[in-house]
Amino acid sequence: MEDRQTTIRSRELGEGLRSAMTGAGLTGQDAARLLGWSPSRVSRLLNGKRGGNEVDVSAFLAVCRVTGRERDRLLRLCHDSGTPGWLQQHGSRLPKQLRTLIDHEDQAVRI
Repeated sequence: MEDRQTTIRSRELGEGLRSAMTGAGLTGQDAARLLGWSPSRVSRLLNGKRGGNEVDVSAFLAVCRVTGRERDRLLRLCHDSGTPGWLQQHGSRLPKQLRTLIDHEDQAVRI
């Protein structure tokens, strides 16, 4: 599957899944093995570069033992992960300075 442009929602989903994974004491390698996936597939899901359908995300959450409200929240994000956020909706109409700031933020490794 081809990588896609990330959205705010897909990155938020990825962060939630990463948090669930580390909270369960798993690494990406562990999760991939338990799910029968490649480590690359897990990495792309966690980075928001690969869309996960609700079945994939449900399986991931089951492996991480996530239930209740957090499971529901992450599944809602999964459903909406392809929806652009306000930054994507404005596209090239953003002022050049704001586009530059967004590019720097995108490339930032840590704050």
